[in-house]
Amino acid sequence: MGNIHERRCVGIPFEHASEYLDRYMHDVIWDGAGHLVLSVVVPVERLGFDRRIEISKAVTVRFSPATEDGSADHMTAISWEPEGRGPFPQFNGCIGLQPDQLPEHCQLVLDGEYDPPLGIAGDVFDAIVGKHIARMTIRNLLDEIAISMEMSYASSERVVSANG
Repeated sequence: MGNIHERRCVGIPFEHASEYLDRYMHDVIWDGAGHLVLSVVVPVERLGFDRRIEISKAVTVRFSPATEDGSADHMTAISWEPEGRGPFPQFNGCIGLQPDQLPEHCQLVLDGEYDPPLGIAGDVFDAIVGKHIARMTIRNLLDEIAISMEMSYASSERVVSANG
């Protein structure tokens, strides 16, 4: 079982950020029918090749409430499983928001576990390169979510300023 713990700074005040994270999750579930394509560019120099390979996989994502009442963190359970066939792991974890030291920012955090497929061979692959692919994939996903949140926030701020 591989563990993932990643965070990304988002340019939205913490007190407003949950609205924009909820909006992103709503769009994935309702507009995208729960489908996301996770992509990562893998440098394969480690394996003796002088190039990069892009790996993309469509996954079905599920979100469900996970925050306990009274918690300062806004956490949502997130899981995904690959669509179709192939040696791709399933993921289970939590995604959420935490305050940042700067009041105009917050932290988008994702913690979870994935189980490398293919038994012992998958565990060996994960130890060599798979864990790096998993970490880069999660970072790319957090970047995508953060950019979406920041763009929505900036758009709403422009509307407020124009009407202000």
